[in-house]
Amino acid sequence: MSTSQFQYVADEQSVQRLLQKAGFSPLLSLEPVKGGGNNRVLLVQTTNGETALLKSYFQSEHDTRNRFLHEQAFYQLAEALGLKNTPQMWAADEKERLALFEFVEGQKLSEKEISPSQVAACATFFSRLNEGRTLPLAVPIPIASEACFSFADHATLIQRRVERLTNALVHDPAMDREVVSWIKVELIPAWTKIRRSILENENPEKHLVESQRCFSPSDFGFHNAIQSPRGLVFFDFEYAGWDDPAKMACDFFCQPEVPVPFATHSLFLENTCLPEWDLEFYRQRIGVLLPAYRIKWACIILNVFLTSEAKRRQFADEQLTTELARQKQLAKARQQLARL
Repeated sequence: MSTSQFQYVADEQSVQRLLQKAGFSPLLSLEPVKGGGNNRVLLVQTTNGETALLKSYFQSEHDTRNRFLHEQAFYQLAEALGLKNTPQMWAADEKERLALFEFVEGQKLSEKEISPSQVAACATFFSRLNEGRTLPLAVPIPIASEACFSFADHATLIQRRVERLTNALVHDPAMDREVVSWIKVELIPAWTKIRRSILENENPEKHLVESQRCFSPSDFGFHNAIQSPRGLVFFDFEYAGWDDPAKMACDFFCQPEVPVPFATHSLFLENTCLPEWDLEFYRQRIGVLLPAYRIKWACIILNVFLTSEAKRRQFADEQLTTELARQKQLAKARQQLARL
């Protein structure tokens, strides 16, 4: 086997150890799998014809979040609950930041293929997951990588993302004129108004107590799911942890890759409102935050124009940083603001 096949991971020995730990035959081949924007995912074939997915987790001096530990904690809870809507994590190597997963046959859904029953399946998965919030295994689970428990937290989170783009207007050579103009003329003024509205709703009585927090998959939606013979199967939980359920719902409806029909908004809210929560409180909180999360996702979409973020996307897939890819991202960012 060519050494170049291992350019995506630490070394061949690490992969062989992981396969042995999972009880698999020796490695035959590795092939990159396209689709992820944060980490490298590879299709593994063994000498005995077994198939698995290998994930290599990104980290840099600019982004020190431990995606590996967040995802491992998620899969441990999912396994304890007997959930069948995720691949199995067969083996992991924390030192090398590698994990070996079950390969699930299936197809990604397009926006046109999403039905109310599939949205309900997403809600059921979230609700089942949160049945484990009181288990001893859930106690050490970390908070989500961008967790928020008050309106001020949400405003601060999104303000940081806007400021990052604003600073890049001056200091980052990757920013082009069209993007710079759009951020100055449209994005920043829209955020200024929305931020004011959020902070007007800030009240200590509206801060989430522990019983109102959820265990969130984070980055949750059809972009991280496939339709398989056993139903919808969800993956990519590297930001998972304790969070605001309203944030989970806002992200679910704002993620741009496979937009969720807004007509299913009430269906999703009613089926993700756990017994400890008040449905009207949940609805009102989402109503305040949803415009802000349109801004957040516009900022995330524009990360491709930032030099530091381009390195992470190149780590996952070099095709994500081409000029065509960048222009597609700008169009998606415009759509987020259009939905305001």
